[in-house]
Amino acid sequence: MMNPKRHFTILSRGGVEDHNPYVIVKSEEKDLKVAFIGGGITPEGIKNNQTISILAYTGDVYCTYYLKCTTLPLMNIECPEEIPDESVPMKITLYDNRIDAVGRLLCAEGEIHVRGATASAYPKKGFRFSLKTESPGDNVRPNHLSLLGMRQDDDWLLYAAYNDQEKVRNVFSSNLWEDTCASDNALGIDFGMEYRYLELFINGKYWGLYALGYPIDEKQVCIDSDSQDAILYKHGLGSERLRFTKDGGIFGESPDNWEQTALQHYYYEIYRNADNNDRLLDGIDLDNAIDFYLFLNLVQGEDNTGLIKNYYILLQKENGAAKGLYAPWDLDLTWGNHYIGVLSENFTYPYGIREDFNCIVESGILYQLMINGDAAVWERVFGKYHAFRENEWSDEAINALIDKYEADIFESGAYLRDMERWPEGTYGNASDGLSVFRAYVMNRLREADLYYERLEKAYEETSNVFIRRSAQYKNLWESRFIIEINEHSLLSQSEYAEFLEYLGVEVSSVTEEVRFILVNPGEKKVEYLSSLEEGEDARETCIGRLSFSKLREGVYDVKVDGVERFKTSIFSRPEIRMAVIEDIVTFDFNFTNGYDLWEQNGSFDEFAFYINALSGTDYRAVVEINRPDIWKDDRYRVLFGKLGIIGKDIRENTDFIVWCGPEKAAFVLEDFHIPGSSCETPLGSLGVYENEYGEYGVYLDGMECFVSSPEQNRNVDIRVVLLDPDSYERVDTITFSDELR
Repeated sequence: MMNPKRHFTILSRGGVEDHNPYVIVKSEEKDLKVAFIGGGITPEGIKNNQTISILAYTGDVYCTYYLKCTTLPLMNIECPEEIPDESVPMKITLYDNRIDAVGRLLCAEGEIHVRGATASAYPKKGFRFSLKTESPGDNVRPNHLSLLGMRQDDDWLLYAAYNDQEKVRNVFSSNLWEDTCASDNALGIDFGMEYRYLELFINGKYWGLYALGYPIDEKQVCIDSDSQDAILYKHGLGSERLRFTKDGGIFGESPDNWEQTALQHYYYEIYRNADNNDRLLDGIDLDNAIDFYLFLNLVQGEDNTGLIKNYYILLQKENGAAKGLYAPWDLDLTWGNHYIGVLSENFTYPYGIREDFNCIVESGILYQLMINGDAAVWERVFGKYHAFRENEWSDEAINALIDKYEADIFESGAYLRDMERWPEGTYGNASDGLSVFRAYVMNRLREADLYYERLEKAYEETSNVFIRRSAQYKNLWESRFIIEINEHSLLSQSEYAEFLEYLGVEVSSVTEEVRFILVNPGEKKVEYLSSLEEGEDARETCIGRLSFSKLREGVYDVKVDGVERFKTSIFSRPEIRMAVIEDIVTFDFNFTNGYDLWEQNGSFDEFAFYINALSGTDYRAVVEINRPDIWKDDRYRVLFGKLGIIGKDIRENTDFIVWCGPEKAAFVLEDFHIPGSSCETPLGSLGVYENEYGEYGVYLDGMECFVSSPEQNRNVDIRVVLLDPDSYERVDTITFSDELR
């Protein structure tokens, strides 16, 4: 009996003979015959991942072969059994079945490694590989090749789409930006990236559906790595927190080279010229900035708009000033795919965001120009959106793109094979294809139309930034509001007062004693409360039964009709907070009325507020001081007196303080950052340990307080770890930095 074998066959696109191939059998076996068992190759069979059995036999022996068919290209990577984070040698074989492919088979060598931050936790990894070749003299150099008809390059990405239900969002969104926005700039630069689907094998073993693409890099934007006139930045997790110092520097950065100085000057010029529209316009390519704004809202890029995160910025010097060009990346959290932070759910919840939810880029120059009420910019925003919808983003154009990806993902059978290979991944019903996704996208287009219609109407009626921002909410006037006032002086500013009056609040009734305002626009009712009462059935109000309960010391839960709407804490109170309640959904309204770039937490005033609140609780706490020179500032010595520390007990090398809330007493440690340090404290045995990665951990009686690294501490002056009064378990970690130093 011959050994059974499995084979995988690619079918080219568009030929009448695709599903009726001519088969020639060659064998050393005498009188070998072949029989196909079952039906032939059909589009439906390919889509359903049908296995075709082939019986090869002679008069003495037989063997069954199993054939799978696909319409996608195939790639095999030969490499070590497990691909690590560091680059290892590899060889690729790529079969390109596109109709117009110049060559079908491509072989190359290079190096490969695992890529991705959150995605690296998944069993199906993403990869990045670089192609290399040897030139005379045994010199290794980059090997620039065109793969699947994309640009010639040596640097390539393999995207796994593990957490995407339909495996389409990052590819669809990235290619949509590339096709419609990437080249829409005065510099004539293609500032985007694209992907094409294939099926991947590693060492001959099936690995699943992947998308092959390339990163945005210096080659693409035509700059040298040591250029003094242009530089490319990639903002990702950990690079978004930027705070200004008194002299206009960026806190935590050492401007000792062109890269840091360029970014510092660029952001600071926005900050310094926030009211100068002409100067702001010099800092952007307006078409590119508007495209970026409109695109991320359309696709609901929640992972791109919340912080300055997941985008590229190209700074180009013009007349001595820097002009910024923007491009998004990492677009898996789009079109309703919502981040939930739970690994067992692959960190995401499909369609966890409604179609009418708008993700607005509310930072940077374009945002500031819109806040300033620049009429020409507003008109350009509306004009560009309508032009997109009539052309590149029309229903017909978007449906055509979805048709293409549905054929790639589902009609190839790859979706079912990927599901078999990685059953713990995120999947929908394969028989649905992209019908659910298509319906969501079409509804999102309708809702975006309605949003810009509301925004255009608000723009024509008022210059109030908050009233214009409220256009984001489709059901604003059917909602209910809980407004928490912690800074009454803001009500003297016209923007805040006018917006509250717009909602039906009588600002003259908001006295210093009023802390909460409840608004029910539908019933035209408003209530002004000095406090909330604790208990499940605390109070019947115009917005429903309002209850206020203690979750833990200093942290309280506010519910309406038994549903949690927001938490309030004695440790952190925004100046004004408004919860917008739509049935079971609650949104936090953004009360920022100016340039918004960096995290605002960390000023001395906020830290003082926090320590004052802590001093009145029974929490235990471990306080880490990363910048001992704060003790040169007498404000800190006086402040820690709230924890019972006499100023003279604090020395220049004091770097840890242990707070014991029940006893209202603190314990001071010096030079404790040295790995191996340990000490008995009123809370237990405190110790510092260092691991092989250079990270250090602080432990209390063997329980981890926190683990950090010098890089993570770059922008952290003081870290406070709160411990539960009874269990000593960590309940929160807060960091502070004095950006005004």
